[in-house]
Amino acid sequence: MFCFKKFCLTDENTPMKIGMDSVLLGAWAESAEEGITVDFGSGCGILTFMMAQRFPNCSYIGVEIHQGAFLDSVDNHHNGSFSSRIQFYLHDFLSFDFQNEVNTIITNPPYFGESIHPEDYGRYLARTQTSSLMESMVKKVAEILCPFGVFSLIYDAKSLNNLTEICFKNGLFLQRSCFVKHFENHTPKRVLLQFGKKLDQMVTDSITIRNSVNSFSAEYKELTKDFYLKF
Repeated sequence: MFCFKKFCLTDENTPMKIGMDSVLLGAWAESAEEGITVDFGSGCGILTFMMAQRFPNCSYIGVEIHQGAFLDSVDNHHNGSFSSRIQFYLHDFLSFDFQNEVNTIITNPPYFGESIHPEDYGRYLARTQTSSLMESMVKKVAEILCPFGVFSLIYDAKSLNNLTEICFKNGLFLQRSCFVKHFENHTPKRVLLQFGKKLDQMVTDSITIRNSVNSFSAEYKELTKDFYLKF
């Protein structure tokens, strides 16, 4: 059980456990002030719960294809906060019928290439991303996102150009980015991204997780202080 300030989650059956990537994204991502927020590949529901805490006037749909992860999200839904505004579905995001356009989409998607095959197939499924699958995901996002909606994710910094090209082909423009460094002198390995159908001036930023004495940086504490118990 992983406890935050306002909710606790189990990820016992979820291939991709609760980690820093999801916490960063859930604390950083923007949202429409109301309407529907979709978390695809929702896992145990961490992003859904974080967004529900931050944006109380929205309703939330979590879509997860892995049965174990979905069952964890159902347990968390039954036992957690914000349940009246959240629904989880065991379904493939690509074929899910959302019926209406949505205001906000968030995901911590797979980002490893096909050459990486962890021994645990569930973990492999959760972390492996082919180019064709990413194109299908982006196309689906473009289909269901409303004209002024936002699509946020965390991604491999080395693959940023490829992703932005795929999004551009589908009418999604990069609006915000934040490069994530573990230490100040490290090369960023992750990048937080926000896309939308509206072409705005792009805002670029960075965040460092740990300072020179290996403590969590002030900027990381400030970003995540509403969630981590120790902050």
